[in-house]
Amino acid sequence: PLPSTESARRNSFCRCGPLRAGRGVCARPDGSSLPALCPWERSLGITAGAATPALADLVARLSADFTQRQALETLRQQQHVVWGAGTLRSVTQAMAEGIAPFQHAVRVQMLLGWLTQAAGNSGPVRITLAVGRDGLMLPIRGKTT
Repeated sequence: PLPSTESARRNSFCRCGPLRAGRGVCARPDGSSLPALCPWERSLGITAGAATPALADLVARLSADFTQRQALETLRQQQHVVWGAGTLRSVTQAMAEGIAPFQHAVRVQMLLGWLTQAAGNSGPVRITLAVGRDGLMLPIRGKTT
């Protein structure tokens, strides 16, 4: 295949600003075309076709702490990244899918650490772990919740 004169501009973003790159299209002798592989995206670890790993990490943290509108505004003000809601959701979803396999093990370790810490404390109150439908509850006798 011969490279064609067509190219698609693609913008990805990092914490330092936009990364602009042209993507060529390979033209076949029969007139059809195929999109070209963009190896720099793989090398840089571009997430959801839009963000470097550092920016994607920031987006995940912002999405966990703020509303969608607040996250987009924070990205615009602090990182000079102007995205729509769809791009924000795509990057957030990609990050969630990337960390999902590790979440259970980390949560188990955190819980075991808390239980060890609680068991090490002395005092008249016996620690009770109760797991409810809405999450984790640690009731204390004599206190109403």
